[in-house]
Amino acid sequence: MKIGIYARGLSRKLGGVKEVIRLMCESIAHQLGPHDELFIFHNLSKNFFDAPAPRITEIRLHSGSILYCDYILAPSAMNRRNLDVIWFPKNVIPFFIKARTVLTVHDLAYFLPQYNAYPLADTLYMEIMRDLYGNKI
Repeated sequence: MKIGIYARGLSRKLGGVKEVIRLMCESIAHQLGPHDELFIFHNLSKNFFDAPAPRITEIRLHSGSILYCDYILAPSAMNRRNLDVIWFPKNVIPFFIKARTVLTVHDLAYFLPQYNAYPLADTLYMEIMRDLYGNKI
C-alpha cells in the first residue's frame, strides 16, 4: 500500500497537533509492512527523519504561502505518486486529490464564535472550507 501523510503541521513551533503528526509519522514508519511505502509531504527546511529509511520518501514542499502549499503544491505532488490513501491531520483536504483520504479535525472551536479561540483569518478559512465541503467537516 502507498500511504501519504500531509505533515505540513510539523512546521509549527509548538502545539498538540504538531505532536500528534510527529508521533503518527514515527509510528506508521515503524509499522510498515514489506510491501508498504510511506510518503510524508511537509514544508520543513530539512528532512523529518534524521537518516534515510527504507520505503519512506519525504517530499519537501517549499512555499511561503499556506494556501499555495495546500492547494497547488501538495495535490500536484500527491497525485503524481498514485497513492492509495492520504491522511490529512490539519482539518482540510485539498481539492482534486485522487487517492482515498482520511481527515482529522482536532478542534471545532473555529465554529463556536463565543470562544474566540483563533485569529479571524483562520476562522474564516475554516468556515469557507466547511461550506465548500458541504458541512461534512
